[in-house]
Amino acid sequence: WKMTPYYTIPMNEWRHFVAVYNSSAQTFSLYVDGSLLGSPTTGVPPPITNSNSLIIGRHYSQSGSGWFLKGMIDEAGIYNRALTEQEIKEQYTGILKELTDGEYEFRYYSQDNVGNIEPAKTKTLVLDNVAPSSATLAGQADEFGNVILTWTAPGNNQNTGKAAKYDIRTATTPITDENIFTSAAEIPNLPVPRTAGSTETFIVSGLAGGTTHYFALKTADEAGNLSEISNSPGIYLK
Repeated sequence: WKMTPYYTIPMNEWRHFVAVYNSSAQTFSLYVDGSLLGSPTTGVPPPITNSNSLIIGRHYSQSGSGWFLKGMIDEAGIYNRALTEQEIKEQYTGILKELTDGEYEFRYYSQDNVGNIEPAKTKTLVLDNVAPSSATLAGQADEFGNVILTWTAPGNNQNTGKAAKYDIRTATTPITDENIFTSAAEIPNLPVPRTAGSTETFIVSGLAGGTTHYFALKTADEAGNLSEISNSPGIYLK
């Protein structure tokens, strides 16, 4: 099968091509840079059953030099199944799958169209997709009109390690969802999180008397993952 009009590859630019043949559905699809370029509804060839050599980068029925690809091919691969559209998009965007949280070092280099290769470079990537656990917040008023908040420190990954930052908000109504939390007043000068399992204490001062003040806590790790909102205890100040 061939596509007309032909797809023109810009000079001196890389393109990501994926051809998918689904033998059970009798379909053939061509993707360029993660997007479907075309998929014929008729004229799909049957599965190849001969033992001829497979050559990538040359016209299937011609052997003259003019029928070879005038360019470079890198990272060619053959699968024993039909890739899904999502898998093709992930290949093109470079999404890494099935990597657990941790630190990874990658080596990479660039090569020009005449074969010159630059010295290899390295880059460290830290994967962290696990948020801190939600804390349980408790509070009580002291004799000076302050509120003493206490909670058990969560960790960087749920209840292990050490988180990066606390965010405590206060309002005169219970803080029970994200919208209320975002609009509530942010309490400044919070402590740096301690190791998971440690008891945290913070004194909130300067609050108005004669009303009930509600509080809620969220915890962030170094990767920016946020915990769920804590409970929202209310403390009445005289």
